[in-house]
Amino acid sequence: MAESTSNSSSTVFLYRFIKDPNLFCTSPFVNKIEALMVFSGIKDLQFRAGNPLQAPRRMLPFIELNGQQIPDSELIYETLIERGIVQCLDEKAGLDDRERAISTSIRSFVERELYELIVYERWIVNYQQTKEAFLVDVPAFLRSPVAYFFVWRPNTQRFWLSGLSRLTDQERARDTKRFVVSVSTLVPQKGYIMGKSEPTRVDATIWGFLTGVYRAPQLCPKIAAEVHSYPHLAEYHRLLSLKFWPERKPIV
Repeated sequence: MAESTSNSSSTVFLYRFIKDPNLFCTSPFVNKIEALMVFSGIKDLQFRAGNPLQAPRRMLPFIELNGQQIPDSELIYETLIERGIVQCLDEKAGLDDRERAISTSIRSFVERELYELIVYERWIVNYQQTKEAFLVDVPAFLRSPVAYFFVWRPNTQRFWLSGLSRLTDQERARDTKRFVVSVSTLVPQKGYIMGKSEPTRVDATIWGFLTGVYRAPQLCPKIAAEVHSYPHLAEYHRLLSLKFWPERKPIV
C-alpha cells in the first residue's frame, strides 16, 4: 500500500507509531483498527507516523478522512460504519444478538483487563525500552517529555487508583496467566473465534493484541512468555496475517 498525498474520499490515512507499511505495529489498538478496516475491505489505506502531541485526544491511533481527524479505534470504526464506508463485520457475518453480546464481552475483557497488564509491563516495568520503541518517529529531544507527561505519569496515577500497581509481582503474574489462558481457550485450533466463515470484530481485537505482543516481546516479556506457551495462538495469528497481509514478513 503505497503512500499517497491525496485526501480523496476513498483514502483513509491511519496515524500510528510506525510509518513503514511493511511492518506490523507495536500498539494493540493500532493493530485492531487496521485489522477492522482491512477485514472490512478498505482498499486505499495509507500509513503515516503519528505524534501523540498532535493527535486528537493526544492518543494514537487516529485516522484522517476527507480532512477530518477521528480518534479512538472504536469511534473510528463506528464512524466508518455510519458513513457507509464499511459494513460492520459482525453484521456481515450474521451474528445474532447473543453472539454480539459474547463478542462485546470478549473484546471488553481483552481491551480492559489484559491490555492493562500489557501497559503496566511496558510503560512501568520496561519504561525506557518502550519509550524508544513507541516514539521512534518522535524527535529525540521530545521523546522523554512526551513519554513522561502523556504516558508514564497518567498511567502511574491510574494504576494506583485502579489497584493494579498495589498488587504484588506474584499477583500480577497470576492474573497474566489466568487472562492468557482465557484467550487461548477462546481462540480455536482452526478458523475464526465466532465460528463464522470470515473474521469478525473480536478477531480484530485479539489479532491486534497478539500482534502487539509478537511484534515486541521484549517490552512485555512475562506476557509474551505466557502467549508463546500456546502454539495455536501463533498459528491463528500467522494464518490471519498471511491471508490479509501477504506482503508483510510474518512475525511468528
